[in-house]
Amino acid sequence: MIIKARSTAVDINATASTISGAVLVSVYNTSSVLEEIIVSGTGYNIKIGPGERMLIEKEITDELDATGAAASIWANAVAYNV
Repeated sequence: MIIKARSTAVDINATASTISGAVLVSVYNTSSVLEEIIVSGTGYNIKIGPGERMLIEKEITDELDATGAAASIWANAVAYNV
């Protein structure tokens, strides 16, 4: 899969963010432990392993929140081709 960056990286450990109103977000866990990302607006959470990158689909107004993580959790708005 090829992804195209659509925003600058945001540390969602520092503060929750809509990631520039993105609907598709690439998230990278720099921590050495399993971390939790809360998708506000849904009430759901997602676990992301150490060193793992994943794509999260969300609504424009949903915020991703990883405050309290052991290290930075970086998020970028992306587009992709398959």
